[in-house]
Amino acid sequence: MINQQYSYWMALAHLPRWRTDRINRLIVEILKNRSLTLSDFFGLSKSDWNNEFDFTNKELSDLEIAKKTLANYSFLAEDLLNQGFNLIPINSTEYPQTLKNNLKLSQAPPLLYVKGNKQILNEDSIAIVGSRK
Repeated sequence: MINQQYSYWMALAHLPRWRTDRINRLIVEILKNRSLTLSDFFGLSKSDWNNEFDFTNKELSDLEIAKKTLANYSFLAEDLLNQGFNLIPINSTEYPQTLKNNLKLSQAPPLLYVKGNKQILNEDSIAIVGSRK
């Protein structure tokens, strides 16, 4: 069941052409403002999404595609966990406060994939090196 929760996070974190800010605002809307679980959210129909949330037609289409790929994300999450990765959603107490403070809701990654010593994320400084693509 834990893997299933990660699949929801992965589906949201990787919505195509969605800006980080839009994804994070949606997560806040789902979890905090609406008091839904991600499972509840993905259990809604397209018409429910249309009636309950302020989505464009393109966003609704992207969410429908994400909903259809949940099983794939579940397998991927299981594989990552078996390889020793930790998946840390933005609402987790393990999520580094430094990232939240410095990047704010507009740029903080909704989901972190961490392998190795995750305690380093709480150190005074950290560098993350990589490509955006």
